[in-house]
Amino acid sequence: MTNEPAPATVDHLTDDHPTGPLPVPGPPAAPPPAPARVRIGTVIWGLVLAALGVGVVAAATGHRFDLGLAAIVVLGAAGVALLVSSLVGAARR
Repeated sequence: MTNEPAPATVDHLTDDHPTGPLPVPGPPAAPPPAPARVRIGTVIWGLVLAALGVGVVAAATGHRFDLGLAAIVVLGAAGVALLVSSLVGAARR
């Protein structure tokens, strides 16, 4: 017989008794980011580009229209829309 200790067993450890250090709470979670707002200026300039694209497609399919008048109408409408949207935004604040 030798005087060696018996090998350690883990039979006595269960899920009810976790081992190791307790978890340390970290910093508080950051609040969720605010939802992105649609910028009306971006939408208006997107509509201007869409109107330009429609004009190019119409010209390519053989339709005739006054290009100068179309440019005046589209840019004028975009300018008015930008002014109105800025006034509405200022009135909200």
